[in-house]
Amino acid sequence: MARPTIASAYDYQRLDRIREKFYQVFGRECTLRDDVLLKRYNLSPDGELIMFIR
Repeated sequence: MARPTIASAYDYQRLDRIREKFYQVFGRECTLRDDVLLKRYNLSPDGELIMFIR
């Protein structure tokens, strides 16, 4: 999967952790684009998935 050039290596690691946690929580693979995923989800300092609802 090609990643956009706007994300740094740190963002890739964060994206991978968010996708892994997404799978643990919802039981399915996350198919959102990287930019959408970063807008809608994040991880708390203790590793819990945070979902942004707008």
